[in-house]
Amino acid sequence: GVSVWTSLVPVVLMAMRAIAEMILPKGHAFLPVAEFLGDPVMATLIAVLIAMFTFGLNRGRSMDQINDTLVSSIKIIAMMLLIIGGGGAFKQVLVDSGVDKYIASMMHETNISPL
Repeated sequence: GVSVWTSLVPVVLMAMRAIAEMILPKGHAFLPVAEFLGDPVMATLIAVLIAMFTFGLNRGRSMDQINDTLVSSIKIIAMMLLIIGGGGAFKQVLVDSGVDKYIASMMHETNISPL
């Protein structure tokens, strides 16, 4: 139960933002709040903070134990995040320089799968 709800927090916050942007008029007082809480980075941070409480403090773990868990988790995924971030940066370099269109035109008539 708690795990499912904790993992759904970002989804709910981002959905709230999308719905608020669709139904609320421009300048509505709740719109900046929905945009802030529904930002993917902020929604994920809120979910992490909730998880720290529900899976850590609420279950009798100390902040040092929670910190150790977070540090070991970051060590595991750090390289993957760097690779994904580097790939995104490389893609943007290709798009901004126009090389993406050149590559697409060169590959258009080939039978090579892009994957």
